[in-house]
Amino acid sequence: MSGLVQYLTVKGVKISGPDDTPMDLGESFLTYLKGRDTTHPTVLSVETQRHYYGTFKKVVLALHEMDPRWKVIRIPPKPFAGLPRKSKPKELDRAAWANVMKAAVEECISTMDEVWPLLDRVHSALAQKKKGDAVSLSDPAEAIAQILANFDGHLPRQGAVHKLPGVGKISESEYFRLRRLAHPIGGDLIPFFLVLAMHSGFNEQPLRTLTLNGISEHYPLGQKRTVIKSSKRRAGSSAQGATQRAAFPASDHPLAPERLISFVIAWTKRIRDYAAGELANDFFLHAVSEGGRHKRRGMHIDSYSARTDDVTTRVTGYITLFCKRRGLKYSGSQANRLAFSEAVDGLTDGDAFELRAMLGHRLLSTGQDSYQTTTMQHRQKEQLAGAMTAQERWVTSNGKIDTRSARSDREQTAATQGFCCADPFQSPQPGQRHGKLCTSYGSCPACPLAAADPNEAYALARFLQLQELYEEARAELGSEIWRRKFENAYLALRDSWIPAVSTTANRQSAMMIMLTPLPGLE
Repeated sequence: MSGLVQYLTVKGVKISGPDDTPMDLGESFLTYLKGRDTTHPTVLSVETQRHYYGTFKKVVLALHEMDPRWKVIRIPPKPFAGLPRKSKPKELDRAAWANVMKAAVEECISTMDEVWPLLDRVHSALAQKKKGDAVSLSDPAEAIAQILANFDGHLPRQGAVHKLPGVGKISESEYFRLRRLAHPIGGDLIPFFLVLAMHSGFNEQPLRTLTLNGISEHYPLGQKRTVIKSSKRRAGSSAQGATQRAAFPASDHPLAPERLISFVIAWTKRIRDYAAGELANDFFLHAVSEGGRHKRRGMHIDSYSARTDDVTTRVTGYITLFCKRRGLKYSGSQANRLAFSEAVDGLTDGDAFELRAMLGHRLLSTGQDSYQTTTMQHRQKEQLAGAMTAQERWVTSNGKIDTRSARSDREQTAATQGFCCADPFQSPQPGQRHGKLCTSYGSCPACPLAAADPNEAYALARFLQLQELYEEARAELGSEIWRRKFENAYLALRDSWIPAVSTTANRQSAMMIMLTPLPGLE
């Protein structure tokens, strides 16, 4: 409703009932969305215009059902006729994104290396410490355990720690190291948030509201998988939204999602006892520094879920601070999502259905409208060009060369199956035009640009099939025509290509391959 509310506000329109409703509300709102209102011009993307108008339409239809008098509000037919469905492609600042992710990765590794080995010692030492004992800074685990015992589990400000017996002077770096052993604060979790966002492809909201209940382990076919699931609140028809899932295989990589998740759970374990109610179940749980935004003493716990104050932009603020402290240009959740989309698009060769599944979308159009970068569109144009040339080759070869439905693991460059070609656009065969895909079907064995398919068993099966085809063509075409067109290719196939791949193993494998018939030679 934000678009309609904004329109009513700037236009000064107040509606208390059907009788107060302007008859041209629908048309005026549409004019405003398209930026044609001269008194209050706006610049909105096509995607945003459609989104705002779609929400307006839903509200109006609901009002029509409630009371027929609301039908005074007309819904303009075909409001976006002639406009493209897609918005302009998004621009991913790769340099900024890469710098931020590099910093996040380095921070994750350094934090885990420094904190994780000492956590168990901190927890066990804390259970044995007595309030009031002196602090020895020589052992960080023992030191932080004693400080926490002296303050009932809470880590006070540096000035209060300085006054404890046995501490004496404590530098800011020493205090920071002890504080990280005690618990994370809001900004400490940002590197883990960014790396997990890249692993999962989640939007910011589902990831920041991830709970411990949403993390589980599964063992399909005996292989461990860590699964995370969370609700995307603005998706789906229910109040909870639509569930987003991501599964990660077990891995010993230092930045494997399973390892990041295990560390964050271990790091936040101690402070979960201080969290109230559902807050204790939030994954990105952290302490709030004393004297910070809450201006209070003692232990205070919050999380990225915004349960306590409904401030949903705090994670963005933490990311901004993370970048600012390192002198980096800001790159946040949206850039992560775009980079994830580009990676999926590249790995799946532009599969829109796979992109929809990986991004957790219900509609194909969402990914095509909102997650298209310039790189992805260039890749699509190249794929379209390839499909068009393959179609042209199929037509000009009278259907003999059809690579459109070939298996992805089969070579598709050569004009004859079983071969691959070094340059199908520069064929030396008679009658072929440079710059056009070669259509010289059946001539590959005698071509200097030809090579056998990398799968030698498949190549052998096709070679033997092609040899039979040559022999059949000799009877059909007559000796003179066949000699001019195919003799050189036939002899090369029989004397060179077949012996080169005709091993015992290849022959046994070739016998098991089911082949489609080859088109006849003309």
